[in-house]
Amino acid sequence: FRPSSRNSSLFTDQKINRNRSRSPENGHSTDLSRAIVPRARTPDTGSPKISRRPRSSERNADRQVAKREKPGRSNTESKHFLSLQLFSTHAEPSIKEFLPLGKQLELETRHRMEEDVLYRTFLEERRLKEPEVNNMSEEERTELFDMMNKKERSRVINLVEKHTTQMMDLIHREKIAYLQSGGEEIPDLEVKYPRDPPPIQPPEFTKEQVYENNMAIFENVDEVAKQATSTKFDSFTSLVRFLIEKFTSELDKARAIFRFMTETEFKYRSWFLYYPEEGNTRGAPTQLFRGVEFGIESKALLFKRLCSYAGLHSVVIQGFSKVKDYKPAEKFVDNRWRNSWNAVYVAGGWRLVHPNWAAMNVNTKALKETKKIYQDHYFLTNPDEFIFEFFPIKEEYQFLDHPIPKDEFENLPVLRCTFFHYGLSLSRNEGLLNAVIQADENGEANIYLKSKEEISYHYSLTTEKGGSSVKVDGERIPLDRFVMMSHQEDEAVFNIHVPQKGEYMLEIGCTRYPSVEDYLNSPISYINVCKFKIVSKKVNKVMVPLPNCVPGEWGPKKALNIFGLKGVSHPLPIIYAAPPSTVDLNTETRCLTLNIEFEKQEPILDFVTKLYKNGVDEKQLKQGARYRNKENYVLFDIQVPQEGQYGLDIYARRNWEDKMLHCCKYLINCDV
Repeated sequence: FRPSSRNSSLFTDQKINRNRSRSPENGHSTDLSRAIVPRARTPDTGSPKISRRPRSSERNADRQVAKREKPGRSNTESKHFLSLQLFSTHAEPSIKEFLPLGKQLELETRHRMEEDVLYRTFLEERRLKEPEVNNMSEEERTELFDMMNKKERSRVINLVEKHTTQMMDLIHREKIAYLQSGGEEIPDLEVKYPRDPPPIQPPEFTKEQVYENNMAIFENVDEVAKQATSTKFDSFTSLVRFLIEKFTSELDKARAIFRFMTETEFKYRSWFLYYPEEGNTRGAPTQLFRGVEFGIESKALLFKRLCSYAGLHSVVIQGFSKVKDYKPAEKFVDNRWRNSWNAVYVAGGWRLVHPNWAAMNVNTKALKETKKIYQDHYFLTNPDEFIFEFFPIKEEYQFLDHPIPKDEFENLPVLRCTFFHYGLSLSRNEGLLNAVIQADENGEANIYLKSKEEISYHYSLTTEKGGSSVKVDGERIPLDRFVMMSHQEDEAVFNIHVPQKGEYMLEIGCTRYPSVEDYLNSPISYINVCKFKIVSKKVNKVMVPLPNCVPGEWGPKKALNIFGLKGVSHPLPIIYAAPPSTVDLNTETRCLTLNIEFEKQEPILDFVTKLYKNGVDEKQLKQGARYRNKENYVLFDIQVPQEGQYGLDIYARRNWEDKMLHCCKYLINCDV
């Protein structure tokens, strides 16, 4: 075949000429540039001034910084100088240098006794309600328990806020006295170690500037946090000292507390079924994490409590979140999507953290299991990325130079932490794409993504109510066959042609490109990265599904990434083909042959091809292993019996004992 000069549509019908325009869909225009562009600041990278002889803690900090530098390169020569400086500048004495263990435990004991009184009050109030509860309906009991739980949580919050303030005051007072005895001036100390929380404002440095987005820099810190999860502690003092005693940097201390919380398996219990155990003289729960485990203290409040024992300023932020079941552009009209998270003051600025969401439980359909995955995205998250999932009630806690209103947050695309983890970005319409994409009059919409690395994508198109198929000519067709995903240069293009008017949901998942060994060893798991709503108000032309090929991306790029096969003759996912003009179609009875050529960059043993066409039995199009090897090239001879649209699957394997793996697929539009 020779390529056709006609610009045919992706979804051309086999019998009827239904060409469609290929204009890209831009969607609604909402200017987000003012909200999500970080401040352009020039950081001060001058060396910190030290007016006294460094203490042992500072010498330890210098040694920790030296470990983070590359061998053979001085601090000033390091390209990572800013990150190193932030670690060293914001180092401080070890807590055991200036605050005796006994003094901190004494304050914690008083706090624990006050909490016990509050818990006993809760239990007594519940006992008084028992006669009334016994005569209530299930609905009435649920309403009463919810009301009581809200009141109890509010009282716990107030008490913990008081306790954290007292603990911060104790640590600050002892630290300043210790440093003053070493010759420091009070004004300098108050600037470096503020007693009260610093003003709320956007951070000066990005996460990448703080620690280069390199988790290896916290390898020792993370290991200590994991060790703490397998150790039993009877006080917050002993726990936090175990976490931070080896570290002098604020960043390391915040990291240790954060990672401890992400690694801890909390044992949740029903508070309304609890009564003190026999022998419990306190008359209240004795567990260290009783508030979280009984559901009357949030993990965000626990994080703030632990930070106070380390002398770190932290705040609890209340707001809304786009949780797993949240649909794009859904309005926040009630408390269903309420959430809480933290900001912690480290490295000279307020940084967003979410320890609860950082410990992600992922249900993998391929492996049919639940995995716990740590997401570093939620540690010191950049505000212009955090805003895609979380909206604080108080505007200043957005930490943006130009905060956005709630309706604008609702219209933002649903971009998950994994979207940023894989280095993805919205292409062509960055800052303009809404959560809702309006399809054109032919039911077409387009989404373009860019990635910093090689990414394999998976997608799922459903109706707004969750339906995954549609009826076409009496047959149920998966909606995924109305989506064509392909790579074009450095973009991943999702071209959608909805079959009829209505509202649809497109979820996109991804993973780093698997190797042949990955495919052979286990099913490939994809993690959802973003979600869009597609609205089609009318469809002027009948949409036909793509041929029933293996789900996933179209085009030869998959062959290159997995098997090292470079598409030479047809580098694009669509092949427009027609017979030579010298062929007399009135007399020609043989099938016409399409030649597809690949360059082999590594040895491939065997190939198989399969051809599909809507409405035609697969057996009638059986191709078998129709290929030829020519030096470092392999040529496929594809017989196309008649005009129409075809899907071609190519399989390959390196060894006879291996199973055939899907290599790539093409869409062939044959116009005779």
